[in-house]
This record gives sequence, C-alpha cells and structure tokens, in this order.
Amino acid sequence: MLTVVIDTNILIDAWGDDFSWTRKIIDEVMAGRIRAVASHKIWREYQLILDRLVNDERHRELANNFFNAVEMVNVRQRVNIVKYDKDDNKFFACALEAKAKYIITNDTHFFEVG
Repeated sequence: MLTVVIDTNILIDAWGDDFSWTRKIIDEVMAGRIRAVASHKIWREYQLILDRLVNDERHRELANNFFNAVEMVNVRQRVNIVKYDKDDNKFFACALEAKAKYIITNDTHFFEVG
C-alpha cells in the first residue's frame, strides 16, 4: 500500500472544496486505499488547524474521520532538509521513519529539496 505524509495545507484545501484533488486524496486515506502517517508533531499541527479553522460540523466530522485513519509514527531522528522553513522538517523526518513514498503538500519551498 502507498504510504504518504500529508501536509496540513492539504487538509485545509480538502475541507474547503469537496471536488478538489486534495479532497480525493483525503477520501482515499479514509477509504483505506492510501496509508497516511503522522508524527506527534504533525498531529499537533493538524489539531491546531482543526481548532482554529474548522467551525462547520460537517467539516469537523470529515477531519475526525481523516484523523481516525492516520497512523501514528514514533519519529526517533531529526533531519535538517528544509532550509527555508525549518518547522517543515518534521514532515521529512516522519516520511523517513515510516518509509513513506511521498510527502503531499502545496508548499513550494518543499521543492528546494528536489
């Protein structure tokens, strides 16, 4: 099964547009066809965004269904891959630990990694 790490901006986009490619990814995770993983740091960011931006009951339910489908990964290493926004290194550390194939994001500074 394909393993991915999903950046928080993908969740925000998915909650805002039921017909977007980001929503299709979230739907695939919830259906069990894609394995999404998150570290505790990523999980805290997900929860922070949920608390700040989601006040609609339908979107909150969607978010909770997504969270229930995400597998927690215990990250034991730190990485220094992203120079522009060092906070985003948590996504790379999680991907390395879980042997994820992709990090799904809309952040263009991730492209600096190549």
